[in-house]
Formats: sequence, C-alpha cells, structure tokens
Amino acid sequence: MRITKMVEGPSKITSYSEFSVIGDDDVLTYTGHKESVHTVAWSPNGRYLASASADITAQVWDATNGKTVVRYREHRNVVTCVAWSPDGAHLASASTDGTVHIWDATNGKTTVMYREHVREVTCVAWSPDGAHLASASTDGTVHIWDATNGSRILTYSGHKGPVQVVAWSPYGALLASGSADTTVQVWSATNGKLVYTYKRHTAAVNTVAWPVGYGVSGPEVSGPTIASGSDDGTVLVWDVIGQ
Repeated sequence: MRITKMVEGPSKITSYSEFSVIGDDDVLTYTGHKESVHTVAWSPNGRYLASASADITAQVWDATNGKTVVRYREHRNVVTCVAWSPDGAHLASASTDGTVHIWDATNGKTTVMYREHVREVTCVAWSPDGAHLASASTDGTVHIWDATNGSRILTYSGHKGPVQVVAWSPYGALLASGSADTTVQVWSATNGKLVYTYKRHTAAVNTVAWPVGYGVSGPEVSGPTIASGSDDGTVLVWDVIGQ
C-alpha cells in the first residue's frame, strides 16, 4: 500500500522499516501484508491506517512513523473490509468466514463477535453515532446490530442477490446498499422500510457514497445525491426521490 503525495509538502520520509520511497509521487509504501489488500481506511484523526487482506489479517499502522501498531489475526479466512469507529477507539472487520469482529485499535483485543450472517460478509459500516453497525453479506441481507453486545436489531432482505456494500447517510437515518442484483436500495435504518430503488446500473454495484456532511444537523428529507459504482464500468450520481 502506498501513501501518495498529492501536493507539494515536507521532505519525503525515507527511514521507516516498513515503508519505501518509490518515484516522485509515492511518499510511503507499507509492506506488512503477505497477500492482496482489499480495503484501507484512515483513522478519524488521520494518524493511523487500517488495512484488510487476503492474508487473513487486518493491520493498523502508524502513518507518521511506519510502524505496525496492531496485527489482528482472529478471523478464519480472508478479511474483506475494515472500518474505524467514529471515535477511533475500535475497528470492525468483516471476513469470508461469515463473521464481523469489533476490536480495540490499540491492542487488538476482540470485544464483540457477530455471527448472524450465513455466508461471507462483504462490508461493514458504523453508524455516525457509533452505537450500531450495518453489515452486508453474500447471503443477500444487510443486518443492523448493536455495537456493544452484538444483538441483531434489524435484517434488510430487499435485494435479490449478494450485497456488496452498505453505507450510512451522514445523519444516520438512512442506509444505501448495493448488490450484485444491479440495484442500489435506500432504506430506513429504523424500520427497514424501502425508500427508493435505483435501477440504472447494468451489472453488480460495488460501492456507494453519500455526500459528506449531508443531513448532519437534521433529518434527511430533501432528496440527497448518491454516487454509485458498478461492474458496468460507470459511476453514476443520482438523487434519491420518492421520499
């Protein structure tokens, strides 16, 4: 994994054991994983990075000194996704072993293990307040569950194929999920009621993103814009309508 310099800045760092300088644009390269890396995520304070890998580990490393902080080894198969809690104290990691783990970002201690999916878990996302997680699976469902005790709160079963991605709206009232069924579905995080189905993609939807800051100070009722990316080679930007 590389940290790339986007603009002119301080001199490049060259002395860290797990980094190397490559070319003029690559500031740092992390080589702690042994197989393909599936996800990388910055901590809320921007100091640390977490990464998920086919080597069956998730790792936390310090972007200021290049050192591995935690190497998490508690999954039984490929780690597909990793996400920081809003306060930066914990990480959630998902795996093809069908589980989601919540663990301490400083020492790797597992605090919650979620086992309610029946197939591999493709994505996990924290609610903006850090109280809940949403996890997506190839079993065709998205689960919302309590981050403190792992109890399931809601199961969304609106898709007709594996669910590839799930994302909370910034205020937390809605979720958007993308699926191999080629749709993005927007639904209530409270009761699972479908708000809108977007059908313009022609292949599996792999990623969705809400605009940063939308709905931070109040309920989402004004028709937000969402971006979605697909195996059809397109990124589409569209408005949620019909609310």
